[in-house]
Amino acid sequence: MRRSRVNANIGEAEALAFIMKVKYEFQDKREKYEEFLELMKDFKAQRIDTEAVKERVMELFKEHQYLISRFNIFMPSGHEISLPLDDDQQESDGLEFKDEHNDDELQGDGVALKDEQKNDEE
Repeated sequence: MRRSRVNANIGEAEALAFIMKVKYEFQDKREKYEEFLELMKDFKAQRIDTEAVKERVMELFKEHQYLISRFNIFMPSGHEISLPLDDDQQESDGLEFKDEHNDDELQGDGVALKDEQKNDEE
């Protein structure tokens, strides 16, 4: 299965920050967070293509438009998810969060996106 190249300009810090935002947003719905991580692992292993990722992210994050819009930095050109965001949605989803997790914990959660970034740079 052929997959599109992920944006090669994304750094590890951005990937980890996004994963932590997803984890924070789904702190009361751990299964959604774990489903997102599995989705990234499936993409990395080339079990699914970019369009499948796009569809599943839209479904997983359907009540979190901010996450969908932020996920676009990981999408290849031409595969971005476009959403009209109203002012209320932007304000409620755009809240900052405090990162209280150690780097070791981030390493395990960020494996799919980090490894994808490394592969794209090679």
